Amino acid sequence: MLKKAFISAAIILGIISSVFAQENNAKKFAGVWKGLLDLQGQTYSVIFTFTEKGNSLTGAAESPELGGGPVPIDNIAISGNKIEFEIAQIKGGFQGNLKEDNKTLDGAIYMGDQVYPITLTKDEKAPAPAERKYESIWEGKLHVQGLTLRFVVKTFRKPDGSLCAIANSPDQTKADIPIKTITITDDSLKFDIPIVNGSYAGKIDKTEMTAKGVFNQRGMEMPLDLKKVEEVAEIKRPQTPVKPYPYNEVEVEFTNAKAGITLAGTLTYPKTGSNFTALVMVTGSGPQDRDETLLNHKPFLVIADYLTRNGYAVLRYDDRGVGKSKGNFAAATSADFASDALAAVEYRKGRSEINKNKIGIIGHSEGGMIAPMCAAKSKDVAFIILLAGPGVPGRDIILKQSELIARAAGAKEEDIKKTNAFNSQVYSIVMNEKDSTKALQKLDKAVDKYIASLSEKEKADSGKIKASMDAQMKQVLSPWFRFFLKYDPRKDLSRIKIPVLALNGEKDLQVYAKQNLPEIEKALKKAGNKKYKIVELPGLNHLFQTVKKGTIAEYGELEETFSPSALEVIKDWLNKL
Repeated sequence: MLKKAFISAAIILGIISSVFAQENNAKKFAGVWKGLLDLQGQTYSVIFTFTEKGNSLTGAAESPELGGGPVPIDNIAISGNKIEFEIAQIKGGFQGNLKEDNKTLDGAIYMGDQVYPITLTKDEKAPAPAERKYESIWEGKLHVQGLTLRFVVKTFRKPDGSLCAIANSPDQTKADIPIKTITITDDSLKFDIPIVNGSYAGKIDKTEMTAKGVFNQRGMEMPLDLKKVEEVAEIKRPQTPVKPYPYNEVEVEFTNAKAGITLAGTLTYPKTGSNFTALVMVTGSGPQDRDETLLNHKPFLVIADYLTRNGYAVLRYDDRGVGKSKGNFAAATSADFASDALAAVEYRKGRSEINKNKIGIIGHSEGGMIAPMCAAKSKDVAFIILLAGPGVPGRDIILKQSELIARAAGAKEEDIKKTNAFNSQVYSIVMNEKDSTKALQKLDKAVDKYIASLSEKEKADSGKIKASMDAQMKQVLSPWFRFFLKYDPRKDLSRIKIPVLALNGEKDLQVYAKQNLPEIEKALKKAGNKKYKIVELPGLNHLFQTVKKGTIAEYGELEETFSPSALEVIKDWLNKL
């Protein structure tokens, strides 16, 4: 959803875990399994704890050397003597086979592209983990590239009396991340989170019971003030639908034969009637789940619920490599995501509830770029709805985005111009140099030159700036970013004659309405399309929330997930088709 703009970063602390039904043989995997992992010359003990729940398992993983306690095990699947699961917080998982003795698991832990063999032994004597009691809870707000993310630290004691802690970002996930070491004195609070390359140092005010300090992650320093509280404040998202729903909800899987992957999603449709007009929902950039979850907002769930209650069938699905969907997200481009969307359309054609001649795509942000790509390629797409969809090449989108966000955050005009000039140089290198090795060399020189132009005061942190920028240089050379910079959506838009609804929020800082809507309209006119509607919605941001200031920070601060007026515009347009 947030564009992968240069000089941007977010702390991803984890993914909400989920549990799936297993076969009846879950019982033999229940218990505590221990093993030793050889990781780049260092040996770490690994503990997997599985708890039987009916015919299914829940689980947690722990490495005492890393500290902080267990993290959730996700997507447990059992087939005979084989068990597979994911550990979202390390972006990895485990596959193994149970030996005949039912006490040994031979398998491998994988993290990214790396695979590490491991043998696990069942610990018959291990007691069930006791419910954790927290000694203290510290809560604050972390400011990351304009976003405001709540940050929570909870401390507890191990059986040996040593102090431990976990961290959590409630606006992003319910999952906890282990803190390796934490030190609390009369006047300071310090901790390290190696799993996210983060650390914190703050000074404690005993009168107010606050800690004022800085969170450091991969060379980025972010102010973080923590306050000791009795309990974590509740997040209010009143628009999020609550079950039971007054319509049918079905978990589905479909295959992208071209990519050789299976995608998973949720199909909703009314309980009465048939031959429904259907919509396929396509998420924005970055790895997104089917609800396009961001800061505890679930905009796709809200939209799907609203449209289904008004008589439409809606399919939303996890991006490839996210949630229950298979595939490699990091290696994919927008063109690959378009093939996933077309696979979803093809799947919808085979459903008896659906009118196969009335299947459309509704895409948000990058999804609003993918929808025209699909419509230009397939006659099976009957209409498209673009929510903050681009009308100009990605390079122009990101430069304007960077400028608007910086200005809204109070940056000086001279600094905005300087940053945009540097970013333009970076994008030109990425777009024109096909050889990644040569491109990286050119980018290194550009970074060095940029740092040399800084003031003496700014150069004091040149080491951290260099480290942060070097990491981002590698990101801009990803297949996705290269494709996005060059792709011009007007080429596909100018070939589309099916009905099109294009909506943008007036206060959208990420896909600027006045930059994109006119170009979308020009391209549709060029196609001879007379079935389009272009609307700039006053007072709405990139997420279609009703805003006051229009800053990125408001995304998480606002209780509204998606403007009711925007929902009504979508419904009224669909009803007229």
